[in-house]
Amino acid sequence: MFAGHFFIAFLIVSLFAYWKGIDKEQCLVLGVFAGGFAVLPDLDIVYALKGLSSIFLPVSVLDSFWSASKVIHRGISHSLVTGFIAASLFALGYEKNSYIGNIFSIIFLGVFAFFLDGWIGAGVLVLYGAVGGVLSTYAENYLSRKRLFAVALTGLMSHPFGDLFTGTPPDFLYPLNIEIISSRLVLFSDPVINIVSLLIFEVALILSGITFIAYLKDFDVTKFFNLAPLVGVLYGSVFWLIPLPSLSEAYKFVFSILLYSLTVPIIDYIIFERENRYLQIVLTGLLTVLVSAFAYLIVYLTV
Repeated sequence: MFAGHFFIAFLIVSLFAYWKGIDKEQCLVLGVFAGGFAVLPDLDIVYALKGLSSIFLPVSVLDSFWSASKVIHRGISHSLVTGFIAASLFALGYEKNSYIGNIFSIIFLGVFAFFLDGWIGAGVLVLYGAVGGVLSTYAENYLSRKRLFAVALTGLMSHPFGDLFTGTPPDFLYPLNIEIISSRLVLFSDPVINIVSLLIFEVALILSGITFIAYLKDFDVTKFFNLAPLVGVLYGSVFWLIPLPSLSEAYKFVFSILLYSLTVPIIDYIIFERENRYLQIVLTGLLTVLVSAFAYLIVYLTV
């Protein structure tokens, strides 16, 4: 859900900035940096790469990666406490052409995590701090210290709430022994409907974000819409080919629909000469995912 986290934070910040009367270019900058900070907590997924060692079969790769990711994922990096500390450090280190503050942030976060979660946690937060430091340094060219703190805090704080609908909820106040939410939020009691609906919501969120970016750039994105995504209707037949998705193994369904939807814009790219082909591929692919998901859902509800 990297893209989902990015666009949640992007839309929160950019829409709020636009509502407050800030110019379009600055709205875009604020939203992009907020989205960048929003994906930092998921850097803990790099630990799952160790699960890929000595694995060669594609299905085994997915299973191994998924299992390894559960060891550290949604731990210390997803804590609101960590998010507040990190955002504060990034803002305190604000200084033109200086990396001293970023180095201090990396060391502080690494030591903080080491005493709580050992070397694994320390490694995750060192990476978290390093990438956040790069973002902060770059943001100094566009944002004041106050705005840097605001977008970093919004991005980091929004992330764990986006995870409430999938899997085990993050430990929001870790290391404090205070539980806010003990179970994930369920939109629909039927697990298949719930998973497919979450995918539809995330893709719609991404499309909304892209559309708002186009608006901020005074760019007409509707001219890139065509009939190619309707091929997604054929994805409904996958219902008979793969097991029904469950929350514990939703990735099999998600990877299959993404792989299928990627073929449509690639074929469209090869056959037709279009303006701005890369944007065409992204939009066609996302719309194909939407059509495919609805097709699968209709087959599931009617068979």
